[in-house]
Amino acid sequence: MVGEDLYIYPNPVNQILYIHLDKMDNTPTEVLVYNTLGALMLNKKELIKGHQVSVNMFKLPPGIYFVKVISGKTNKTVKIVKR
Repeated sequence: MVGEDLYIYPNPVNQILYIHLDKMDNTPTEVLVYNTLGALMLNKKELIKGHQVSVNMFKLPPGIYFVKVISGKTNKTVKIVKR
């Protein structure tokens, strides 16, 4: 859980990371995943359907990542662990 309107789970993640935005539906959303060196590893842009976006992290090596979510007025970065 990140805030009242933003939930990112599971953490740690094995394969699929879910991002749930309570008050955002049919909103353009961008999810950026950075490694600890600041290199962009994933960039996903899509229209939120059903308040949720999923990100496939399977191809990323295990480690610590920073997930940045930009949607409407929401702009938050969260640290996650990939197993």
